[in-house]
Amino acid sequence: MKLLVVTHSYGQNGAAALLKSAMRYWSQSLGWEVDVLVDEKNFTEHGSELSSIGVRLIKDTSIKAAYQLVLINTFTDIQYANLFLGKIPTALWVHEGASVIYHFPARPLELIKLLSRPSLLIFQTQWQSQDVFRSFIYHLPKEKIVIVPNGVDVATHKITIKKSTSPIHNIINIGSLSPLKRQFDLVTAVMNLSKKYPTHCRFIGNLEYKYLFSDAERRYLTDYPDVLYWDGSMNHENTMQALSESDIFCSTSSDESFGLAPIEAALLNVPVVISDLPVYKELGWVDGINCLKFPVGNIALLEAAIEKLMLDPSLRQHLTANAHKLAQTFSHEKFLSNLTQALLKVAREKTNA
Repeated sequence: MKLLVVTHSYGQNGAAALLKSAMRYWSQSLGWEVDVLVDEKNFTEHGSELSSIGVRLIKDTSIKAAYQLVLINTFTDIQYANLFLGKIPTALWVHEGASVIYHFPARPLELIKLLSRPSLLIFQTQWQSQDVFRSFIYHLPKEKIVIVPNGVDVATHKITIKKSTSPIHNIINIGSLSPLKRQFDLVTAVMNLSKKYPTHCRFIGNLEYKYLFSDAERRYLTDYPDVLYWDGSMNHENTMQALSESDIFCSTSSDESFGLAPIEAALLNVPVVISDLPVYKELGWVDGINCLKFPVGNIALLEAAIEKLMLDPSLRQHLTANAHKLAQTFSHEKFLSNLTQALLKVAREKTNA
């Protein structure tokens, strides 16, 4: 298979992490020829890492190589479907949830046309295809749509599990700082809790969008180093190490298409607090059974959920045991196999046609 991959980001985010994991598998395990289209910024920042995976970096959009398929990673990059229309079959891998529809600069009819152009649409959940994008893909034949749930590989053999005996409650949040992720809801809850209990909260994720927040919010990035730790981006192995050392994982996001970090936390036996999103219900997250949930933006209930876990060891043990069982169903190997078979199928169909 000769594959071309196009996307806007190869950095420290879920969509890029999944893509890099898949490309490593295709190039190193299957022997595929994988070319990656990069701009100067991505070439400078991620060129070495991508080359180590075994892919070839290209900067020229004039297609001369005989690619069997183009993989477009993220709905944000859907405009590439126009570039390759009628030349090479394309597969669009959709990593976004509902918020992308609100902000995408196109009218509904334009979205319908855009989503008709890829040869295959790959969604992570039924919620994406049947709820979020349904109005724009209702007319497409079923064979043009496939659901490939994400798989998680935390490489536990590389992680040293170190639970501190300190009385400090260590909370962790993973994800790029953004209004969508609502990290400052967690900041407020943690600052309140720190008045009653020794509490530390660690935030791991890109901080480049901090300018979107008010001066008062940005002061939390620097003014409370004894309570709030802002690590910025970290590689996956170091992120998982930090996660394994935490007492509680908390996600305050207002929108997710899947949510890898809660599953990673569960695999590492860290209890999970998450916002009550539709996609989490589909994935099997149940409040009081394998996690604690709170309504998006309700800081009082977020704080109460965290405090409940702080004070109740039996609840932590109950939730963690059930969450670990759930997380084990998201096999990384199965994910890679399903994604690979979907791409091979569309490539073969176009070749035979």
